[in-house]
Amino acid sequence: MSLFRIFASAKKPSPPIVAPPSSESAYQAARTTLDRTASEPSPLADEERPRVTVVPPKPRVETMFVPPGFAGRLYSLATKPLLSDEQKKLIQQKQLEYERVQNFELKHLPDHADQAWLKQQQEHAALVVQGRGDEVSERDSWNREEWRDCYYQKRKALSNQAKEITWSVLPIAFEVAEELGSIAAKELAKVESADAELCKSWGIDYRPSRLAQILRYVAAHPRELVPAYAVAPPRSILSFVGITID
Repeated sequence: MSLFRIFASAKKPSPPIVAPPSSESAYQAARTTLDRTASEPSPLADEERPRVTVVPPKPRVETMFVPPGFAGRLYSLATKPLLSDEQKKLIQQKQLEYERVQNFELKHLPDHADQAWLKQQQEHAALVVQGRGDEVSERDSWNREEWRDCYYQKRKALSNQAKEITWSVLPIAFEVAEELGSIAAKELAKVESADAELCKSWGIDYRPSRLAQILRYVAAHPRELVPAYAVAPPRSILSFVGITID
């Protein structure tokens, strides 16, 4: 037998038998990889990394429709004045301030901006006719759009000032609403007692009526009676009870 056949017939060595990794060792290997990846700096810059903002769910707010005139009805049940003379005078004073600001705001409409621009043009033309055209180039001349933007900014500032005047007397409206909440609580006790007795006399289970539900809501959330005044004069902050301060 040739040497070639002897070597060919010899058995090849078997590959080593490697046991499959256990679940514990596989977990440790994966954990090591994750830790190493987390510790390595990200190739993305801070401003390039995706950011996830988690917004918590808003709490559910109980709301109920209170019919118009309901607050006025509660106001008529008050056994004492809910608005003092000092508070009335303050509202009247703020009303005058509001009207002055509003009148000044009405003088800065887009038409007034156009008139200011035309007046500027006329002044420039008069200087040119007088041979003083060199003075025109030295003056700060605005075009029509610049005048309109200037007047718009003034109207915006005056509008914000008017809102702040109204908001300054809103605490008075909230005080009145709190008193109405106390009145609603007393009326609720009367209504529930009468409704419970009536249901008992008929042999049926008591269920709160629509009136009782609204009274309970007003007693718990009296400030919800005050509308969200975006643009309103101070004299009308108590309009939710049917009162206008003149």
